[in-house]
Amino acid sequence: MMHPKIIQIGVSYACNIRCLSCLQGAKPDGALMPWETFERILPLIRSGCEVLLFGRGEPLMHPRFIEMAAAATERGGIVSTVTNGTGLTSKTIAALVGAGCEHISISIHGADRETHERLQAGVDSDAVWQSVAECRTAGIEVILATVVMKSTMDQLLPIAKRGEGLGVGAVTWLRIIHDGSLEAEDPFTPECAMASWATIEDLRGQLPQGMVYHDNLGLR
Repeated sequence: MMHPKIIQIGVSYACNIRCLSCLQGAKPDGALMPWETFERILPLIRSGCEVLLFGRGEPLMHPRFIEMAAAATERGGIVSTVTNGTGLTSKTIAALVGAGCEHISISIHGADRETHERLQAGVDSDAVWQSVAECRTAGIEVILATVVMKSTMDQLLPIAKRGEGLGVGAVTWLRIIHDGSLEAEDPFTPECAMASWATIEDLRGQLPQGMVYHDNLGLR
């Protein structure tokens, strides 16, 4: 039997904040993956398999997330997750390290409090940025993930620079996905795509030296 090299497991369809860019519809009382379902997936994990514990909601809202990470690590999986950062308490960070989840992406759409809390309603910006610092102190590798939209274009570089000051070594810029309802925020519509790509390339050139860059912005 062949085993996958990469597995993404959507453990949560619940979310505690409201990001302007998100159309997933996840709510605080959204569905959580039953442990029995997770146990059925575990045999697929072998040594070296990359395991992303992330779906349409906030994974740290799952009460057994740490157990899931530990179980995947025990099978040799390389565990990571994507979080809005609100659940990264000092206790949780320590538990993540203990469970072997030492690579996380934190979704941050603003380098300053006003922008961050406006674009991701429900976050405490200062607390999330403090969690970034605590993750790095604990040895967790952090990627700062930002959805590229008109409201974040001027935040991309400040986010990277603030992250660098906290020991973050990587950023990822994500393309906004929408059903037409967020067209006003989309910087890649035909009429403005050329200028937006030029801005992106310019910003990439200004990233802190040594900062690792990822994106899923699609074809130029």
